[in-house]
Amino acid sequence: VETVLEVELRFSSKPGNHTPDTVLASQRLPIHPGRNCLQLQFDVELEEAGYAFLVFQKNPEVQLQYTHKRVTGILSVFNTVNKAVSNYGKQTPPEDIGMDAFEFWCPQRRPEGHNIAFKYPAGLDQFRAVNIRNGIDRPTYQPNAWVADWTDPNPQLTISWEKQQSIHRIDLFFDADYDHPMESVLMHHPETTMPFCVRNYRILNEAGKIIATKKDNYQTCNSLQFDEPLLTSKLIIELEHPSAEVPAALFAVRCY
Repeated sequence: VETVLEVELRFSSKPGNHTPDTVLASQRLPIHPGRNCLQLQFDVELEEAGYAFLVFQKNPEVQLQYTHKRVTGILSVFNTVNKAVSNYGKQTPPEDIGMDAFEFWCPQRRPEGHNIAFKYPAGLDQFRAVNIRNGIDRPTYQPNAWVADWTDPNPQLTISWEKQQSIHRIDLFFDADYDHPMESVLMHHPETTMPFCVRNYRILNEAGKIIATKKDNYQTCNSLQFDEPLLTSKLIIELEHPSAEVPAALFAVRCY
C-alpha cells in the first residue's frame, strides 16, 4: 500500500440545500500503484429525500477516473477558490450577523466538470417516468426528470388515459441547465446549445399519426398549440438523445 484515499458520504443539514456539511459515514481505501478499482459501501439509510455527496478528500498521489457522460440531475462539484467572485472556499461570517457559515462546492465550467466514473450495481431508481407529473421542472431534492436509457436507440415516453381527451395545448419542459453560469455573453462558452437539451423529437397519437415534430430545439419550454382540439387517449413522445454522451431527458409534460 502506497497511500490511502479517504472518502466521505455527506448530506446537507438543511432539507433542500446542496451544501455537504454533514458527514454520515467515511471510508479509508488503500491505494496501490497503478490502476485501482475501488468499492464503496456505506451502511447508511437517509431519513429524507435529498442529494447525497461522495466526497473524495484531497490526495496529490491519487488521480480519479472521469467519464465524458453527463446526466440530467447528476453533477460533480469541487471545493475550490475563485477570488473573482469572493469565493475563498468557505464563508465564515461573524456569528452575530445572522448569516450561515458554509463551504463553497461549485461545478467546473464545461468542457471541464466531468463526472467521476462509477458503476452502480443496484442501479439508480430516481429517473422514472412518474417524475414528469410532480410539478417541478428542475432538480431540487431529486432529479425530477425522466431520463431515457442510454442503450435505447429510440427512446419514447407514452402517456395514456382511460378515456379520450380533448387537448388544445401540450407543454414540454426540457433540460437547458438553469444552473449554468451565464454572467455575460462576452465570456467564452464551449457550446451554442446546452448539452442536456433534447434537439429533435416528435409526438404521435393513439393511431400512430404524427401530430407534432420539432427539429433543432434549444429552448427549455416548448408549447405546442393545436388549431383544432386533439382527440386521443394516448400520446407517444419519441425523443432523440442529444448526443452519444448525454441521454434524453424530460422534466414535464402538461396537456390542456
